[in-house]
Amino acid sequence: MVFLNPAILLGLIATSIPILIHFLNLRKLKRIEFSTLAFLKELQKTKIRKVKFKQWLLLLIRVLIITFLVFAFARPTLESVSIGGVSSSAKTSSVFVIDNSFSMNLITNDGSYINRAKQSAVLLLEEFQSGDEAAVITTGGNNADAKFLKSIDEIKTAVNNIETADAAGNLSGVIFAAGRLLEQSNNFNKEIFVLSDFQTSTLTGDKDESLENKNLFEENVKLYTIDFSEKEAVNLGLTGLQINNQIFEIDKPISFTAAVRNYSEVNQSTVASLFINGNRRAQQSVELNAGETKNITFETTLNNAGLIEVFAEIEDDDIANDNKYFAAFEVPGQIQTALFYNDPKDILFLETALLGNGEKERIQLNKFKLGQISSIDLQKYDLVIICGSGSENYSRLNSFINAGGKLILMPGSAATMESYNEILSSLSLPPVVSVSGDKLQGNSFQTFDEVDFEHPVFTNLFEGVKEPSIASPEIYYSLNINSGGKGKGVIKLVNHFDFLGEYNIENGKVILFNTAPDLRWSTFPIKGIFAPLINKLVYYLVSNTNQNNDVKAGESISINISNLSVPKLKIVMPNSTEEYIDLQNNGQAFFNYKNAVNSGIYKFYSDETLIDFRAVNIDNNESILSYLTEESMEEYLTEINFNGVHFELDPVSKFNEQIKQARFGSELWKIMLIIALLLALIEMIISRSAKKDLAEIVK
Repeated sequence: MVFLNPAILLGLIATSIPILIHFLNLRKLKRIEFSTLAFLKELQKTKIRKVKFKQWLLLLIRVLIITFLVFAFARPTLESVSIGGVSSSAKTSSVFVIDNSFSMNLITNDGSYINRAKQSAVLLLEEFQSGDEAAVITTGGNNADAKFLKSIDEIKTAVNNIETADAAGNLSGVIFAAGRLLEQSNNFNKEIFVLSDFQTSTLTGDKDESLENKNLFEENVKLYTIDFSEKEAVNLGLTGLQINNQIFEIDKPISFTAAVRNYSEVNQSTVASLFINGNRRAQQSVELNAGETKNITFETTLNNAGLIEVFAEIEDDDIANDNKYFAAFEVPGQIQTALFYNDPKDILFLETALLGNGEKERIQLNKFKLGQISSIDLQKYDLVIICGSGSENYSRLNSFINAGGKLILMPGSAATMESYNEILSSLSLPPVVSVSGDKLQGNSFQTFDEVDFEHPVFTNLFEGVKEPSIASPEIYYSLNINSGGKGKGVIKLVNHFDFLGEYNIENGKVILFNTAPDLRWSTFPIKGIFAPLINKLVYYLVSNTNQNNDVKAGESISINISNLSVPKLKIVMPNSTEEYIDLQNNGQAFFNYKNAVNSGIYKFYSDETLIDFRAVNIDNNESILSYLTEESMEEYLTEINFNGVHFELDPVSKFNEQIKQARFGSELWKIMLIIALLLALIEMIISRSAKKDLAEIVK
């Protein structure tokens, strides 16, 4: 038995009042002197004992009257026991944890798991009474704003508005969130309803979190679990989509590799398709054994510039959410290029390579003297090329590269070891350690030794050739750079120094040459490899896939906002809805976007300019249809230090009666009040009788 208003029990102190009065009355008795002993003999000893007994009985009854009155106001209750006429409920705080991960979309004869979960929650709300409150949280959403609501209609609306998300379910986390919500409630009845299919992957106790919340679940917390899993699903899913190209050129081949997995326990077949900007571009059939994963390669031609949105898709099965996988990359329409130089003669071959063979339509070349580099807004350009060296202010160039900018750097014809080191040092690049040869085109020269033909810049340059090779130019003069493991050598000379090296600096990339595009330095500018290599380097640097930033649904997306034109971010979501975020007081270089709960392409704009994009995909753990057993559920509750009572409810039965039994119990205050009234009546009768007996004794 528990008391719903335990503070009232302090009123039991009042039981001392009748006792005090009783003993005070004894002290007021007066001694009566009799002249003779005749009167004493006449007193009936039995009546004296009877009067004393009634006085003690009255004392006991008066104490009991006060005790039962205090108990009545303290509202004693027998939990989980129903007594006819006295069943009632204390105020209740409930948290509904609804699993809205995409596995809840599985459809049975009674409807999808998610719809059945929502219907069950609404049915449970029908039993709520005035003063009760409830909160609704989901496994695949942001529950930071979750709070208790007292309006049943508002709570039902919140339940009915729940939709499945592509984020993997995290029941363990939201059960702790439910416990923290209940911790804020003063109501006696505290309940957590978990409506889920209870996949093994989504309910694993976090030991650190369990220790932090060791006393979170009190003994009066009741946990009701309603498990909807019942069907052996047929499910295949896409687990990846790889863009095989790293250089994107219009009207050139492009290939993709999609990974398909059979999550079922029987062999399955399906048809996989590739879509680019909403148009089907390739299709293949695939057969998979139980549990098998296969890779499918799609090849097509790239026809458009701009942001290219790609997804692979397989045929519908029991769970549709994992039947698509997304990727995206950007193909610049016209590459805005800033070319800086010391001597106009140094860039003659570069201009020819960049603007020849129809590239003029795709590359917008803007030329500047190197001395202007500190005054040019480099953020307007996709690529910076420097052919030269010297003492300049390179702070803007540093900021450009750190923010993700791309640079091709080569010495000018007048460069020296000292002047080239000035720009290398300012960019935190390895220094020139020695000089080889001279500029007189003598008999001494270096040649190519090792070429990394696996590097993306050589893609499609040697079509139809089994073993690619490059006719090496003669390198008469070079500034030898020791990369020190900081960069990657693409082409090495016979002296083991890099002719062409690649370096990653913060978020940017630098291509570094050790020879000027000048015939006094080498024959490189007049070799057949020069123009295609320079162009491939341009396209390689400006191609953007964000493949290393593939985000899982529910994870946050970090966006660089250091160079926004206006302090406002527009997010276009996969369903084409838009969200605006005011960054006026953000004060940070990066913004974490946390609402990417569904798969697809998320685009981020500043003043209608696309500044970033991400492909968001499902978490494949949710596709693994393995379910918890009753034993593993109890083990989990022990692991998270759950001290309350756990009830497993059958979703197809009428579980409301079971909840009533646990929630309502029987309040005994009416019985206590009736007993107090009966005792008061008895007290009146005995009191009159005692007075009558006392009067007879005194006579």
